[in-house]
Amino acid sequence: MEVTLLVARVLLAAVFFLAAVAKLADRKGARRAALEFGVPAAVATPFAFLLPLAELAVAGALLPGASARWGALGALALLLVFVAAIALNLARGRKPDCRCFGQLSSSPVGWTTLVRNGVLAGAAAFIVSQGQDQADPSAVDLSGL
Repeated sequence: MEVTLLVARVLLAAVFFLAAVAKLADRKGARRAALEFGVPAAVATPFAFLLPLAELAVAGALLPGASARWGALGALALLLVFVAAIALNLARGRKPDCRCFGQLSSSPVGWTTLVRNGVLAGAAAFIVSQGQDQADPSAVDLSGL
C-alpha cells in the first residue's frame, strides 16, 4: 500500500508541477483562460499568478511524507474547483480553452477534461483517506523504502 500511495503522490506532484510551470511561462494565456472560465476581469491577473503558486505549493507538499496528506487535501480542493468550473461551463454550453498546461496544451474543455480531473481528484482522495501523515514514505528521501 505504501508504494501505491507514493506513486499516486509523485504522479499528482508531477501533474501539478508541470501545470504550474507551464502557466507561469504563459501568463497572458493563463489570464485569458481565467477570463474565459468566468473569473472577473478585476481579479483575473492576480488569479492567473496565484493559481500556479498554489499548484506549486501542492506539488511540493505531496512529496515529503510529513506533509503528504496536506498536499493531497490541497490537490483535492483545487481539483474539485476545477471540476466544478468545467462542469458549470459545459452545462452553460461553453467550452473555453483549457490552458491546464499553459502553452503545452490548449484545447477547449470537454467531458474528457472533466473525467481526467475527476480521476486525479480520486487519486488525491485516495491519498487523503489512506495516508498516515508521518508514517508515509517520503518521495524525497527514499531510504525508508
